[in-house]
Amino acid sequence: MVFHLAPAMVFYCFGIINSWSRLPIFGLSELERSMTPSAAVITIQTRRPNRPGQYANNAADFMASSHLAVLSTCDSIDRLIGVYGAIALDFTWSFELDKHDVTVPSISGSNCTLEWQAPYPGTYAINVHVSSSDSEHIFFRGTTTVRIHDYWVVAIGDSFASGEGNPDQSLLEADHPRWLSERCHRSRRSWPSFVFDKLQRFCRNTPTHFTYLACTGAAVDSGVLGPASDGTVSQLEVVEEIARLRGRGPDLLMMSVGGNDVGYSDILGRLFLGNSKSLFNSIEMRLFYMAHELERLGERLRDLGARQIVIPHYFDISRNERGLIDSNCTDLHLISTPNLRLADRQILRRVNRMITDKAKLFDWTVVDSVPRVFRKGGLCSKESLIRTSHDSLVLQGDTLGAFHPVESAHESIADLVWRKLDFKRLLLT
Repeated sequence: MVFHLAPAMVFYCFGIINSWSRLPIFGLSELERSMTPSAAVITIQTRRPNRPGQYANNAADFMASSHLAVLSTCDSIDRLIGVYGAIALDFTWSFELDKHDVTVPSISGSNCTLEWQAPYPGTYAINVHVSSSDSEHIFFRGTTTVRIHDYWVVAIGDSFASGEGNPDQSLLEADHPRWLSERCHRSRRSWPSFVFDKLQRFCRNTPTHFTYLACTGAAVDSGVLGPASDGTVSQLEVVEEIARLRGRGPDLLMMSVGGNDVGYSDILGRLFLGNSKSLFNSIEMRLFYMAHELERLGERLRDLGARQIVIPHYFDISRNERGLIDSNCTDLHLISTPNLRLADRQILRRVNRMITDKAKLFDWTVVDSVPRVFRKGGLCSKESLIRTSHDSLVLQGDTLGAFHPVESAHESIADLVWRKLDFKRLLLT
């Protein structure tokens, strides 16, 4: 990089001229010493890049975006150089990891800015020596310290966590719906994504990475712990691989699980068909299976070592604007109000109680206030917070989004999750 000539060079030339008269007395070695000016001290500015909108959904992407720092001496050198002409400079950067016997390679180049990836987290002493491209004389030197520490947030689970029903771009905005993941109907307009956005702003000086894997249709055995039905590697395998490379688990893991394990879609189908007797006769077995699956998941997550795991209760689709269970609307009219009331009591409440029980067993943070968001906002409410079949068709061209929360409800859920975050535990260094 070419810079204007520094004042140090002026003093350097002055030193040469001033030394000629003393040459016979002091000799050549003294002349050489007088020709070497003192290096001017410069400031190294540091910045940890925090890049919104980027996801680390595999090990390669995570490692490529981790432990980055932007180092710059440009402002300091520009101020010193002024208007003394142009000179090509070389920059040599060296790094030392505090309290570790680790050799970190130095980096040389001609640019006053360097995007550097540290090999390990920790506190580094950083030095830069700046010399002329055609000389070994050091004109500038600078030193600083930078702390390399990143946060890692993960979201896994089913359609409640993926944001089903809320495409990033709907058919009202584009010729086809757009998602973060077409296969999973994963959306930025979801409560995990909103929580991550808030956390990234809160930790604006510390890079915060998001591994967002929640997928519509996922259950513990099919998608979360085991491979998905199409053979895609399980969500937790991806998280575990990143954790091995990182050397520790996530700082925050958010999840929504259990609904597909208890058979949410099948339950709705049986209620629509009026087959309530066989449904309610199978509830005990369904809940037993869900409990087993949550315990399997809990054991694996315990080994993962996440600092905080957050799981919300499931939402309630049954209440109208007066807070009463009501099936008198297009999407629920095939279900009798007594059966809907029984489903609320025998299924939803028991599923949420089980989530609370397993959260206590495995030290998860449960967000049990989610149903209150929907206490007057079910499908038959005039102020519904649940996506209807018609709206799902209009927005995403299918009915998969029906019976899921709308975007504003996801924002409310994100606020509830945010209040449950344990920042003392979450942001440990």
